[in-house]
Amino acid sequence: MACLIIALIVSWFVTYPEKTFQRQEITVQVKGEVSTEKTIQLPLGIKLPGLLNYVELTERADQDFFKQQLPLKDGDIITVPIKKEAEKIAINTAGVSELCQLKGIGPVLAQRIIDYRLQHGVFQKLEDLMNVKGIKEKTFAKIKDFICL
Repeated sequence: MACLIIALIVSWFVTYPEKTFQRQEITVQVKGEVSTEKTIQLPLGIKLPGLLNYVELTERADQDFFKQQLPLKDGDIITVPIKKEAEKIAINTAGVSELCQLKGIGPVLAQRIIDYRLQHGVFQKLEDLMNVKGIKEKTFAKIKDFICL
């Protein structure tokens, strides 16, 4: 009788091996802009945003990378990219079209910036932009992170 039971169990394992040994976790390697590059075990079916619960990102990590709803698979190597910084507009050399890319700066105000530069020389600090007629603290606050000298 014991032999018959063992034979049935062995037969079941041979016939349905995927059901008996189906993994409930996957192994993923994480590198790039994380505090510690490592290989981690994650729940089966996890998607890329869920990875944030298992790693610590650096300050330079691109958070937008994790908005993708990609399912992770066993053996994946995830490289967290550096966030892309928008190129800043140089207020000492920019033309009208470049300056108009700044929020709140239209063609008239852009021309005033250029005229101010021609009359007074290059800006010595970003805050000097508030000396241009029409640019006050509110406008300056909107654009200060997008400009450089």
